[in-house]
Amino acid sequence: LAYSAGHIRGSVNIRCNTIVRRRAKGSVSLDQILAGDEEVKARLKAGLYSAVILYDERTPHADSVKDDSTITLVLNALCRDAFGTDTYLLKGGYDRFYSEYPEFCL
Repeated sequence: LAYSAGHIRGSVNIRCNTIVRRRAKGSVSLDQILAGDEEVKARLKAGLYSAVILYDERTPHADSVKDDSTITLVLNALCRDAFGTDTYLLKGGYDRFYSEYPEFCL
């Protein structure tokens, strides 16, 4: 729902809802969170992205991310399944990015 309300231009929606999390029992895969986006999934697995930037609505910094959060589950999946891709967390999330760069948001 948050992605459809507004997102950064060129971003890809990660689907990690309650049902996916419950079925995953603490660990998700790229196949689960990128279901239906075969091109992005294949590019990640092949190492064709040099970097991925994760963001949610408003996480202030990496130290505030909880071990069982969606961001952590997605980060673990990327570290495990995405070959040679550096992963970053957008400080302040979408809310801060939008407040500073609304022209890059949809």
